[in-house]
Amino acid sequence: MQKYVTNLLSSYDFIYDKKHGYGHIAGYEVNVLSNVMAPGPLFMFSTYASVEKKTSIVNRIRALHIKYLTADQFDYGVWVIIGAFTSKKFKQDAPATLEKVIRILEEAEAPKADICPKTGKPLDELDSKIVSIPDTPLKIRLSSDGIAAVNGQIDEENKEFADTPNNYLKGFFGVLIGAVAGLLLMIIIRLIGFYSAIAAAASIYLGVFLYKKFGGKPNVVMIVMSLATTIVFVMAALLVMYVLAANGLAIQEGIAERGMQAVRYYWNNNTEFRREFTLDLIIGAALSVVAEISMAISLIRSISRPKKLQ
Repeated sequence: MQKYVTNLLSSYDFIYDKKHGYGHIAGYEVNVLSNVMAPGPLFMFSTYASVEKKTSIVNRIRALHIKYLTADQFDYGVWVIIGAFTSKKFKQDAPATLEKVIRILEEAEAPKADICPKTGKPLDELDSKIVSIPDTPLKIRLSSDGIAAVNGQIDEENKEFADTPNNYLKGFFGVLIGAVAGLLLMIIIRLIGFYSAIAAAASIYLGVFLYKKFGGKPNVVMIVMSLATTIVFVMAALLVMYVLAANGLAIQEGIAERGMQAVRYYWNNNTEFRREFTLDLIIGAALSVVAEISMAISLIRSISRPKKLQ
């Protein structure tokens, strides 16, 4: 697929490195991104337009009813994915599809690369520059006023976030509900004979969702609170299962001990019980840690504040 994308862009003013390309198509500033999860490359057309106008353009592109063609809007314009079932099909159909998309943009009189996609004012070479959009591979030319407007919005959003109350107690109740759900899921999964990190991941996801839903401020405390509560409850789930198992054995064997006393008895007197308990504890902890590390990375990204344009 990559070579066909490169060939498609070769007739335009474009620099493409197999993962991201930047250049101009029919006078429009365009970023092209490759994503192995998508059926084709993502074309991001920079253009100044109201939300209503961008919505109209997107609807017209969707109305083409071309298979594997999708479209939507973003802050600086409109994007489309031009896909295909096979690379050969992409090579055959993509040029015509791209032309149709451009025609729709032109018929809608969507401003081209000589207009700032943020302010709608003409771009002056001496009073504009290509900026990298933080946390994305996108490069977009903006006027000085456009850059100042974006940075002003970011400053305002960050100030609003800083002034938002933490509401840790309310958020904790959300995390607690998620942890209890994870505990129950962990017990069900183990009772049917499986080890799984799904319970820990689901617990963290639900806990974070409810933490924010209950008014908690999404920050580092949210992450630490969620991860710590989840690991405690996952380990508690293992303990509950072995308390139940020890109680069952004690009843069968006519032994008086119950609860933790039963667990202690079989730990000291039943090698198989001790071995399985230890193995479950190690595997359960390992899977939970893997799930939590994965979720922590995602959560850290989700709470990062937008960075100003340079």
